[in-house]
Amino acid sequence: MAISHVKPLLLSLLVSLFFLPSALGGTDFHNCNPLRDYPVKVKTVEISPDPVKISTNGNITITGSTSVDIPDGATVNLDLRFPEPISKRSYSLCDIVACPVAAGPIVLNFLNVFTQQELIPHYREAPGRPNDVRLLPLYDYT
Repeated sequence: MAISHVKPLLLSLLVSLFFLPSALGGTDFHNCNPLRDYPVKVKTVEISPDPVKISTNGNITITGSTSVDIPDGATVNLDLRFPEPISKRSYSLCDIVACPVAAGPIVLNFLNVFTQQELIPHYREAPGRPNDVRLLPLYDYT
């Protein structure tokens, strides 16, 4: 997550998500810049369904807390990776939650995030389960 103090105030929450198979620990999250102290602390990132299926759209729920009030005009940027970039999305924070956001807990729900066109190159059919397509890395774990 990154803060930009330009006029008007624009808060940009940059979220990087890595989609890994459930067997390897599910969804991993990290801040874009690990050396920066961000005003929003992310606690959990949930993707549903998990694993994401090619026949359905996926949702992302991010929970955390903010140490400062966030005014109108803030932008949330999702950087979706697996492990290479899949897509980048920008959302008005006020389209996701009621603005302004007071310091304290925050929940961000992103609905219908994935498109089949974005995901098809990253899918491989799960062995023995033709209706369950898992999002797998394009490199070998062995």
